[in-house]
Amino acid sequence: MNAKPGAHGNNIIDNYGLYKNKISSRSQGVPCRGGVFIWFMALAAALFCFFSVTWAYARQPIVADGETPRPASVKEKAYENNFYGFALSYPPDFELSVKRGGAVTITPKKIGIYRFVPALVISKYFVIKGQALKTIIGHIEKKMTALPYYRLNYIKDGTLTSEVSVCREFVDEASEETVYEVSLYKMRSEDLFEISWQVPRSYSNSKLADTFGRIAASFKALDRQGTAEIMTGAPVNTPAQILSAAALLIAAGRNLDALALLKKAAKAGPLTSDIHLMTARCYTNLKDYKRAAAAYEELIKLSPANLEFLNLYADSLILCKEYKKALKQCKKALELTGPPDAMAMAFINLGNVFLDTGMLNESLNSYIEGTAKFPSSAGLYNNAAYVYFIQRDYNSASEYYNKAIYLDAGNKNAHLGIARVYMLKPDHTAAVFHYSKALSLDADCEEAYAGLLNIYKAAKRDKKYAELLNALRSRSGVLYDRVVKKVK
Repeated sequence: MNAKPGAHGNNIIDNYGLYKNKISSRSQGVPCRGGVFIWFMALAAALFCFFSVTWAYARQPIVADGETPRPASVKEKAYENNFYGFALSYPPDFELSVKRGGAVTITPKKIGIYRFVPALVISKYFVIKGQALKTIIGHIEKKMTALPYYRLNYIKDGTLTSEVSVCREFVDEASEETVYEVSLYKMRSEDLFEISWQVPRSYSNSKLADTFGRIAASFKALDRQGTAEIMTGAPVNTPAQILSAAALLIAAGRNLDALALLKKAAKAGPLTSDIHLMTARCYTNLKDYKRAAAAYEELIKLSPANLEFLNLYADSLILCKEYKKALKQCKKALELTGPPDAMAMAFINLGNVFLDTGMLNESLNSYIEGTAKFPSSAGLYNNAAYVYFIQRDYNSASEYYNKAIYLDAGNKNAHLGIARVYMLKPDHTAAVFHYSKALSLDADCEEAYAGLLNIYKAAKRDKKYAELLNALRSRSGVLYDRVVKKVK
């Protein structure tokens, strides 16, 4: 647990890509007789066959505005996924897997000829009811632009207002292939389905792409949801797999999507500690601390003597400013035994209750008492240093921040804290070192950017100032705007 700013933390370990071929010819009347006529007729027939074949293989992109892919020439396999609520069909020379994420992935059985393995992935996301589909697509595109050499080819509306088709290209860093991706988005109430197929760009106008388009066009959302999958040989959504998928979504910052999975897992089977724990984590990430506290409370009912769970519950109560309940849980935690880090966290939480309620001496006493019992806890030293800083005891603050950094060189908050101390001394050289270190630990750290820019500006180091400002602008326009407001 780190000191304010950033006094509260979380102890849970995170368990997450056109054109149409058009061939036209204009025949010219040529007077012919006998064998010459027959020869020309044969030539015309041959040319007609050639152009017909070429036209038949010209891939039409899969969109939702009436274009229909070439019909299948062989009997296809039917697949239903009742847990996620969809059905589709695919050729027998393709197979199902869960290796590429999403609810299910479909790939060719023979993949040896590809550096980048072509695949169609079905994903399902939880969205806020009433949110416009184009708004959601806009958010998705902002994230996609971070991909190497990203290019948006088109965004097309479907025949229904709840359908949008997007075509993109980007470079896959692992295979170094340019990937061609077509994604069809279909929204139903609070559910958004993404049917996305990806092929190497050299295959974007091929039978392979046509087949993926046909599979995507076969997708249908089902009314029934919530039971196990029914297809023999299909990927099985066991509770462990669902929780694993939810953990990957949380790690990718897709907390609403993870919550949708966790709710289904709760309905499908018994409520486990993992479900409550991950639910609380999602709500904490979404800054909905009351719901996070409620989830932790259910977790404590299952494991009342688990010190780590109790610490998480107390921290969530502090975050939603329920200090009396938090103090009660802190006292319970201090009576329990467990791993040293968890026992140290009990003292951190107790000090945080006092800190948030303005009782600085009591807060400092809690942290100092904790350091006496658990001298290897960087968090305790960091929080004590923060209180000393508030009390303007900068020598003690410097001492404790240095101790925290000695114990944990990756403690970003300690580097920021001691940089503030050095700014007041002033020792700008030392401050630059620690702000730079914080920036190496968190490339989006606003305080570190603002601190360095202020130092460079005051010292009239124009070149350094311009270089950092340009780097910040290149990294993120939103981050750039926020930081610039903080620079004096």
